[in-house]
Amino acid sequence: MKIGFYAPGSYSDPTIKYSGPSLGLGYIAAYLKLKFPEIEEIFMELDADLLIQRQPDLVGVSAFTYAYGQALQGTRRIRNALGSEVPILLGGPHISSLPENLDSCMDLGVIGEGELVMEELVKLFLKNEWNPTAFRSLPGLIFWNEAGQLERSSCGQRIPDLDALPLPDRSLMSAFWPEENETISWMPALSTSRGCPFTCGFCMYSKTANLVRYHSVDRVMMDIEDILRRFPNLTHLRITDDLFVTKKSRLKEIADQIRAEKLHTRVTFGCMSKASFFDEEYCQILKSMNIAVMSFGFEAGSDPVLRYLKDKKSTVARNQESLDLCRKYGIHVGGYFIIGAPPESREDLAKTYWFIDRNRPIMPVTGIFPLIATPGTAVWAEAQERGLIDAEYQNWDSFSYQSLETGQYLHLNQYYSLDELVQFHQETFVSLKRRSSFHLMIQSVFRCLQMYYFQNCVAPAIRQMIPVNSRITEIHRGDMPLQHQLEQDYSLESLFWADPLPEQTSADFILLTHTLEKLGFASAAWARIRSWRKPILLVVENIATWARLVALLKGWETHGGSLEQTQSLFRFSLKTLDSALRNQGYQVQAVHKHRLPEKDSPFVRSLTEPFETSYYPPEADFLSYPILMHIFKGFAKPELIEFITEQFSSQDFQKEVDFFSFTLLAVPVSETNG
Repeated sequence: MKIGFYAPGSYSDPTIKYSGPSLGLGYIAAYLKLKFPEIEEIFMELDADLLIQRQPDLVGVSAFTYAYGQALQGTRRIRNALGSEVPILLGGPHISSLPENLDSCMDLGVIGEGELVMEELVKLFLKNEWNPTAFRSLPGLIFWNEAGQLERSSCGQRIPDLDALPLPDRSLMSAFWPEENETISWMPALSTSRGCPFTCGFCMYSKTANLVRYHSVDRVMMDIEDILRRFPNLTHLRITDDLFVTKKSRLKEIADQIRAEKLHTRVTFGCMSKASFFDEEYCQILKSMNIAVMSFGFEAGSDPVLRYLKDKKSTVARNQESLDLCRKYGIHVGGYFIIGAPPESREDLAKTYWFIDRNRPIMPVTGIFPLIATPGTAVWAEAQERGLIDAEYQNWDSFSYQSLETGQYLHLNQYYSLDELVQFHQETFVSLKRRSSFHLMIQSVFRCLQMYYFQNCVAPAIRQMIPVNSRITEIHRGDMPLQHQLEQDYSLESLFWADPLPEQTSADFILLTHTLEKLGFASAAWARIRSWRKPILLVVENIATWARLVALLKGWETHGGSLEQTQSLFRFSLKTLDSALRNQGYQVQAVHKHRLPEKDSPFVRSLTEPFETSYYPPEADFLSYPILMHIFKGFAKPELIEFITEQFSSQDFQKEVDFFSFTLLAVPVSETNG
């Protein structure tokens, strides 16, 4: 027996291509293979004709509402090619929300979760009992009865214990896409729960508000370890829960387990959170498990619009607080917004624009989408009440996020016209997304440079300066920990700069990874560090580098490549730091100066190639990242450097101008005298 899944979608669109088909198909495939070892093959295709070529014995179609029109076209071709003897069933969000939409080219629809009912349906198929009488005995179905009428069985079953399911079959998540003549292989994703406890008016999952279930922590760890075993080169793992950040106790247990198994040293994670209850404790827990990207549905820059879309607890102020917390802990933010809500005025629309604009580059990932009246939601019900949608409505293309461009969009707003929304989106928000995407590219380049910098510059310098197996207490800023590079050679404790420091430490050395710029020499934290009287390793950016001086001369705001606000940071040259340390009772014993790779090296060329054909923002927006100026030296460097060297001709400057940072070892003066 062969089972073929058909997963239609607009995979040429980057957003849909990235997310891919539902991981639920992988769960169903794994469950059926467990229950029916005799199944020869379970496969997935994105194109109906390719599915027909593989001649399945049973076809399962999975469709979101935006792709239902495409699903109908493909399924009709499948039915005509394979004949009525091959059963075809429909699952997914659309049929679960609108069961009465089942088309005659399909035998039945599965409402809700598919694993349990699919097991029973396969049993019926194998016993040659594929008929309405048998369907009536199974919960969670809509089907065509003997009279050719739609009939619905009892409510579907939900699996109470998610751990009873086998690990999803991720081999299913790869298929050929004819429109672009390529095989799309989706990066593995992790699901730790089902359902969401909130009832946002636009969300198709709001119906599951009281039906949230969780995998156990042990099962989550088993899944992560299985993914890393099957995909050893994976560096980032996306958690696909509707809302991963919920129970603090569970999150802390997951984070502790990840750290205990040192999985945080192998991959970063990305997940979804809700700003209305997000706080610093959540941030600390998530940072500890190496969450690198936190996604929020910020939705709007106006409180009235937020109340309409979400709830009374959602406010612009809470959204901003969540962003600021993520910036503090060095976590990138993905912000998602909705435009076109019925109560949204032109002023509200402008507020959303300015909220996004002022939070770049803290929020390098930005999604801006028109409000869609998804079936089963409060917005859908409102559209029905206003007479915009009726029982005969079949324009499924209007439920696509691209419908603004195609002219199919169902306009719900009461304060501005559809033409105004299209114009504002294309002329304002599209350019804003481009600029945000540019910052995302910059952050990607920065992370690669950061890994190069730590692996090839800083870590080797530390290994030369202090003995292997020494005990190190690292104090870091969140975005730049060295812990992962040194754990194999040293006994290392890692502390966040904002956390209270202990009164004593048993460490042999204290490592400040770009933290002195944050603390300075007048802080209570530095006073505590100084009281320990331990040798100190300092990793510090060089303020005298040509790139930083160019930015200062041009008057650019410098971002430094990290998420840290730079206005509040202390800056040092090697000379000024040496002097300051002497005043604090330390003497520099060793110094390593770090230069970034040359711009013509293969490594740098691989980083800069995407920029050659991409959108460029204004010069200052681009060059305000000094670290990138090192690898984009073609940008007016010669005349600027010539100007700088004319103004600063001292020998010290010439020595320091071309290295980006330094690592030094400083010891208490009494220790050197002894």
